Amino acid sequence: MIIGIKLLLAVFLYYEVFTLGYEEHDGLFVKTGDTFSYYEPMKSFLDGQGSLDACRMPAFVPLYAIPYYIFGESVANNFIIFCQFILSILSVYILGLIALKLTKNQWIAKLSILIYAISTFTSQYDLFGIADSLSISTLIIGVYCYFKFEENDDLKWILASGVFFTWSVFFRQIAIVAYGLIGFYLTVKYIKNKEFIPKLKRLAFFGFPLIVGLGIWTFYNKQVNNRFIPLVKPISECYSSYPEHHFELNKLPVAWGGISTPWNGEAEWFINPKMKKKDFPFNNVFTEEYNLDSLELLRQTHFATFDKERPQSERDSLAQIVSEKASLYVQSYKENYPLNYWLINRVVLFKKFLFPKYLDKLPLPPKNEMNLIEKGIKVFYILLLWFVHFFGLIGMFNRKYFSIPLLLISGGIISFLTFYLGWTEQRYLGPVYPFMIIYASIGIYSIVQLVKKFNLERK
Repeated sequence: MIIGIKLLLAVFLYYEVFTLGYEEHDGLFVKTGDTFSYYEPMKSFLDGQGSLDACRMPAFVPLYAIPYYIFGESVANNFIIFCQFILSILSVYILGLIALKLTKNQWIAKLSILIYAISTFTSQYDLFGIADSLSISTLIIGVYCYFKFEENDDLKWILASGVFFTWSVFFRQIAIVAYGLIGFYLTVKYIKNKEFIPKLKRLAFFGFPLIVGLGIWTFYNKQVNNRFIPLVKPISECYSSYPEHHFELNKLPVAWGGISTPWNGEAEWFINPKMKKKDFPFNNVFTEEYNLDSLELLRQTHFATFDKERPQSERDSLAQIVSEKASLYVQSYKENYPLNYWLINRVVLFKKFLFPKYLDKLPLPPKNEMNLIEKGIKVFYILLLWFVHFFGLIGMFNRKYFSIPLLLISGGIISFLTFYLGWTEQRYLGPVYPFMIIYASIGIYSIVQLVKKFNLERK
């Protein structure tokens, strides 16, 4: 069943990608905006013509190198898609096993499998030459290995968990939040039970893969870049379209409870010259330090930093002005609206993150070009995402199936992104979504049981 559903989804997604024709592809390997940053430095490194770029961690190298050397680029590209697809299928089944281990309930496990199998929210990444698909799949496998360790206290499972957690981190660094929280949980648990020294070996086995992996990667970066880079370089150094002052500017819409991405978000007003002053997307955010006129001047200054006809020294001065003004305005808002800044707007971001009005990466035409079936599919998948998160939040509060590790992984990543960083880019939700499905299945099951109990009592 899982294979059949995933194949059907893959056929639909590929049909849409190839029909639209807006993405370059090599067989089944679909290239998208970030593909270059993952694959070009890796191919250059494997060809002996350059070094690995510290803008991306080298998670693909173990999978890519052998088919690349033997069969060439095209086969290696498609081999990655094959791996993504196989691990994606496997992760659906493994998610069901996690749900079963957690709840000892076949109904919840099967519902988790069904929902995850039909979901495009993660399946859509299986097509693309980016790291999200494998990062999600390896994280699911890492979590499964952790629950196997909890079940039988076998060191091989905690070591395997550390390996897959580490691999997930090397694909997408957000997984390090889950890794760190699980490590912290185990440490506290052992200290509380006065078992820290006797069980120190378990912590060592769990952390060993990450320590070794990051150690080698950091040493390599020190040799190549003569810098301490344990993960990746700042984005401002990797993409010319995202200079350092851009991130200072971006803190303003985030402070006001806006989505920080330059597409489908309030931050677009600051970085899209086609938008007008009247398109400002916020209300009641002004202070004595700034108003709409000064914000319009700020964004026009930001646009001027990209004007190639200006001398570089002038553009650097303008960038410095943008950074200083943006920082000043954020501080002013923080002082004038502390409750909004520290709590209310973070809750707003939390809501926008879990219940978005759009879906990234789902390969469908623009709304005005969709046929009726495509419109129905888009609506269905937006509603499915809302459905999972709504019932997932309910399921989190079910005491019968309460699990601190699972709560730390899902709730920890969401809270870290929204309440601490203010990052709501949809792909960051990918590592959380599978575990929210387990919570959603728990929530649905709990409601069904309550309804049954209520009907029996009425009789």
